[in-house]
Amino acid sequence: MLAFVALACSSTSAASSPTIRDRRRKAYLPLRLGSRAISAEKNDRHFRVNVEDRGDDVPLEFVPELFERFTRSTGSPSRPGTGLGLAVARSYAQAHRGDLINESVEPHGARFELVLPVR
Repeated sequence: MLAFVALACSSTSAASSPTIRDRRRKAYLPLRLGSRAISAEKNDRHFRVNVEDRGDDVPLEFVPELFERFTRSTGSPSRPGTGLGLAVARSYAQAHRGDLINESVEPHGARFELVLPVR
């Protein structure tokens, strides 16, 4: 599952990305990495990681297929990839009694939330 977060961070070096943590709330404050923001939060039941991108929207007609294996948006043929990343990430999350959820972000972009139970 770390690959999900690593992919979100891949365009920014660690030296330019400070980590901000609120120990009392057991939460990580949002961290902006270029056009991406990452936040994490833990409560008694779940650990949540949110990755938000203000780039291209996920086309509405593509949303039902978003987590299917080998599926890529029609607008992404020039980008490298196999169309497996989100399918594998969601399968891994579900195998651990969690889920990976997609939400639209207005006016542009997408948000993915990884939810895993706390053991």
